[in-house]
Amino acid sequence: MKQEHLVDEDIDPVYFYYKEIQSDGLNSWTLESTERVRNIYDVIEGLDRQTSVHTLEELEIDENPQMFVDKLLDAYPDHDDAFCTSLINDFSDSMNTRAREPGKYAVLILYDDSLALCHTDSEEMTITKDAEVLERLLDSDNVDKYARFRQINSGIEVLQFERSVSKSFSEFLGLNPEEIAYEEAGDIKIFTEIDDSTVRFEFGRKEFEQKFIFNENYDLFTEILETPNDQYRINHIKMGRRLYNTVDEFLQQFYALYYDLNTLKNQYSTLAESMTPHTTKVVDHEDKVTTGGPNGPTKLVKGSDSKFKIIFADKNIVLSAGWRLQLSKKLRSGETVRLHHVGNDFVEEPLQIGSFEVYNPLDIDEESLNKLYRVTQEARTGEHLSNIIYSVMFHTLSEWSPSPISHFFDQMTKRFEDELSAEGMILRDEDGLMELKSRDWLASIDNDEEAAEKISEELQSDSKLLLIGVDEEEQRIRPLSRSRWDSERNKRISDSLQEMNGNHDSIQLSSLQMGGGNCLLFVYSVRGNQTFDLDMVGP
Repeated sequence: MKQEHLVDEDIDPVYFYYKEIQSDGLNSWTLESTERVRNIYDVIEGLDRQTSVHTLEELEIDENPQMFVDKLLDAYPDHDDAFCTSLINDFSDSMNTRAREPGKYAVLILYDDSLALCHTDSEEMTITKDAEVLERLLDSDNVDKYARFRQINSGIEVLQFERSVSKSFSEFLGLNPEEIAYEEAGDIKIFTEIDDSTVRFEFGRKEFEQKFIFNENYDLFTEILETPNDQYRINHIKMGRRLYNTVDEFLQQFYALYYDLNTLKNQYSTLAESMTPHTTKVVDHEDKVTTGGPNGPTKLVKGSDSKFKIIFADKNIVLSAGWRLQLSKKLRSGETVRLHHVGNDFVEEPLQIGSFEVYNPLDIDEESLNKLYRVTQEARTGEHLSNIIYSVMFHTLSEWSPSPISHFFDQMTKRFEDELSAEGMILRDEDGLMELKSRDWLASIDNDEEAAEKISEELQSDSKLLLIGVDEEEQRIRPLSRSRWDSERNKRISDSLQEMNGNHDSIQLSSLQMGGGNCLLFVYSVRGNQTFDLDMVGP
């Protein structure tokens, strides 16, 4: 093995090894040039943006590779050349046939607190021994498998991605079965009981898709398999090596793999649990997430292959102004938008709220909200009233929904609140769904209980939206003072309203913020045989 040294000044070295996978030859360099070391750090930073993160304890890496990683990281800046050679050979040997074709290279980089392994495709390049090969081998367009083992205070974490997910790389890292791509997940076996005997129904991946997704003659319910012939009680389900004790557990994983959501779920979890949202602004765009503001460096790319628009926005991650605007335009025009927040579970059957299809389990009364949405789509409904209704809808969704998707709805509320203005008219006749009240209607009442009693008199019919701060005769907004209707007072009155109206499933009372210290007050009550459970709502 030939080794070269590129020396400039005293700096912690970077040990760089590479080999063509189908070859026995191995090249290695020790980089000590400030410029070269910084280039390597820049390349690693770019690759890291595409990764999901695991602790080493979560993985089931074989004993030998893990030993090599441990010893090399512990000994740095010293290193044992034999360990590096053995580890890159183990990595190469784990590759399947396609990954071993001519022009495929394995790379090992040891530096500072990390050891990185890459599989790169440079088949169109002539690899030389010139130092420029480093950048060429590590170009982000060429690297298709990447794992960085990084020492942290609590042990070692592994940052990894794979452009085209393969079983060989997943097995080398010891990823749990749920981390393996859908194509690699294996056959699906459903174990049932028939006449006190266990009977297994087995489906290949394509067969399962045809029968359970595209054909309505097969279905899975709570512990029941339904076929064209009969129904069978389910004991458990296996997909590949993974066993699922309930139908719900299996379906969550199946659809996460089918729609390729697992990587995004892991990336969101890692980002949300890190210190990054607390130390810099993190912005959720339609196709990416950035740090340091809307024009800051890209933290990760969501991709465009998914059936859904993926949401990361939460309490600490901001929905970008541009994406909020696009979503609001599509809601107004009635254009369908499929949304999924990767911080919440997935459901196959979406909740329809206006033109938004939400693929998360939200136990809410969608029909009541859609009655309000239909008002916005009527030709006689002006822009001012539409903005008020959208604000009410998303405020109610944020109150009814679990975290973190509740924060997405809250940020959409603020988008429409920003459009509220005291100028213009509210073009709407009062009806059984909506009633307008001037600001003087509650102006003389300072006692919270008395205010609740007066409002309660208006809520004895079916579900209703009460808008306070709109002159009934002029049909113009005459807002209230926000200082008199702060969130604490609103909460006290809302609680009293709920106690006075036990036959209502939900009563929302809140202020819609306007400029100049003003607000509109709304009361939205839902009454009837609703089934949603407000106890599920998270903070």
